[in-house]
Amino acid sequence: MSHKLSFTDGTSIDVPNKELLIDCDDIFDTPITFGCRSGVCATCICRVHEGEENLPPKSDEEIDILSTFKGKEDCRLACQLYCTGDVKMEYVGK
Repeated sequence: MSHKLSFTDGTSIDVPNKELLIDCDDIFDTPITFGCRSGVCATCICRVHEGEENLPPKSDEEIDILSTFKGKEDCRLACQLYCTGDVKMEYVGK
């Protein structure tokens, strides 16, 4: 089973159920830039436009990291995410 991951720039890919987005980026060319690949650098900050319910809940660590970036508390770290349904997001970076 796969789900559509689309971006506000028009890019879209089909991602396998519960496959980490960071692993999908190794296969597909997405607009997301990844740095440390573990959530610490926050290079992969994205804003979810549709399908937030199809992503895992924010971890305490993700909340702490995003709270250090003013105006991005509502965003997500793409390297920590997988999809369980269709999602539309925008890559905003840090």
